[in-house]
Parts: sequence; C-alpha cells; structure tokens
Amino acid sequence: MIATNKNDNSTLPIISNANEILLEIIISPPPNILLYINLWNSSIIFIGNPDSKRREMRFADCFFRYLDYIRISKSLGTYRFTAAHGVLILREFGIHCISSIRSLNDSSIKKVYRSWEKSLSRSTIEKRLGIIKRVLKYSNLVIKGVTDFPVVKFKQKGFEVVPRCDLVKLMAYFNEMNLTPNDLTRYLVFMILFYTGVRSGELCAIKIANIDLYSCSVMLDHTKNGRPRVVFFDRAILDRLQLYIAVDPHRKFLFKDFRYNHEFCPDMVMAILRYATKKLKIGPIHPHMLRHTFATMLVENGCPLVPLQYVLGHSDPKTTEIYMHMSTGYLKKNYDMYSPKL
Repeated sequence: MIATNKNDNSTLPIISNANEILLEIIISPPPNILLYINLWNSSIIFIGNPDSKRREMRFADCFFRYLDYIRISKSLGTYRFTAAHGVLILREFGIHCISSIRSLNDSSIKKVYRSWEKSLSRSTIEKRLGIIKRVLKYSNLVIKGVTDFPVVKFKQKGFEVVPRCDLVKLMAYFNEMNLTPNDLTRYLVFMILFYTGVRSGELCAIKIANIDLYSCSVMLDHTKNGRPRVVFFDRAILDRLQLYIAVDPHRKFLFKDFRYNHEFCPDMVMAILRYATKKLKIGPIHPHMLRHTFATMLVENGCPLVPLQYVLGHSDPKTTEIYMHMSTGYLKKNYDMYSPKL
C-alpha cells in the first residue's frame, strides 16, 4: 500500500493489514508528520522530515512516549481514552503552530483553551489539559503557565442508580434465562456487574484462572488504576457460573461471544443491558449505573469507607465519599440514629 501525504506530493510505502490504521497529524506546517500506528501491538513509527533527529524536542514525541507507558502500565480503557484525546490535542496544537516544547507556553496554551471553549464542555477541556500536564510531568518538564494552568472546579453532579422497581424486574428477567451459552453470558454479565460493582472493561477482562469458586471471589488484574484487587460475588450465581466455565474451560477470559466466537468487549455489555431494558419497557440503564447502585446499596447497609474504596477500586477516598454524600438512604439512616429527641 502507498500512503500519500496530501500536503506533500511525495509517496511513502507502508505495510497495511486489517489491524492497522494510518493517521495524519499535522504538528505544524511545515513539517507535516505522517503517523503510522499498528493497532495490534500499538507500535508507533514517525515518517517525515529526514532532519527530524536534529530538531529540538517536540510535544508529540513526549506524548507518544507517555502513551506507550500508559499502554504497558494502565488499563485498555485508559489507553484508548488517552490516545483518542491525544490525537485531538495534537491536531489543535498543529492549528496553533505548537510543535516544539519551546513553543508551548502560557500564551499558546491560552489560545488553545479559548479555541476549545467555543465547542467543548468544560469537563472535556479539563480532561485534555490533564493529559497535557501528565505528558509534561512524565517527561520531567515544568513549563510556567502550562503545568500550573488553573483547574476549573466543577460542582459535583449526582449519579444515577437503578430504581428498585426496575432492579426487581431485571433480576427476574435474567433469572428466567435458559442455560444455553449465550443466555448464560447475558445472565452472568448482569449478575456480576450488580454483585461486584466492577466497571465494564474490568468485567470483560476477568480471567477464568482468577476466579475462586470456593470463596466466590474474583481477582481483577486489569483495572482502571492498574492496581489488582479482589471482588466478591453472591453464591446464588455459582451454579450457572460453573456451567458457563465448563462450556469452554480452556479459554483465557470468562466472557466470550459464543455465537460469533469473538472476544467480549464493553459494547457487548451495553447491548445486553439495552436489549433487556427495551424488552421490559423500563428506563435506559448503562453498566456504570449498576456500579453506582452496588455502591449505594453497600453504603446504605452500613459498609465503612475503607473497604468500599477497595472494592470499587478508587485511588482517592474522596471519590468514594461521594456515595456517602449522595445516598439519601444513608443520610436518612444517620439522621434517624443521631437526630435530637426529646
């Protein structure tokens, strides 16, 4: 395959297959950088100006070194998030002629910020600024006006939980499913999300070798913060879980699309929940709502902060405290216990 840079009449030969994609990122005109990414092993090759070795350090070089670190040490979801936002950051930097670290300063970052303000939400802007700061920190770079760019504080939003009446309907719906591999997949996806509070990416990465049927526990080794943790599930699902493992006991991951013989992914988790809610004619439910529901129910049942933080996999206890602040059931229980009485 021959890839052509539309801003340059020269052609560059590259190898292509189903797992590869060609992206063109304009770092600054000139020179334009043609970036070749192999999505199978996430290797990165820069194809561009032959004098690139003599140029000073570029932000793009720092970003891709940081991205490689994320690929190795963090979860797949974090890697995809960083890669997707990073490409858009580099594109915006190209528009504002920010290529070298020297051109990234207080004035240029403010131009980028003002440009983003016109089309992006503040939370998205803060996510991208956070990536820029982490890239610089990883490269041991401190740039006045950039690494200390002020962070906008947001009001904490509430979170959605599954209404109890809808939860009862969902439990009944999944409990009535057959014992075919596809129905067992649907059943266990919902039950493990509900009983463990795991994220959908963590669910898809559960390995059969990490399941302890005796203690009804799962060791998660592919988490958002990169730290392994143990979660527990209800013994009520144990029989179906054993049947599901026995369908193909030599597979690596617990969940598999047996219909098409594909690995499981978060989109399939969402599809299972979407189909169930349409079938039951209830409000839309996404995997994180089940996580919020799990955490809220633990709080309302009196679970202390420290074990809750561990089970949810939060790095910062302040994130876990949100559930205690937002749960009206928890507040009501404490009010009834400690309110003044005559």
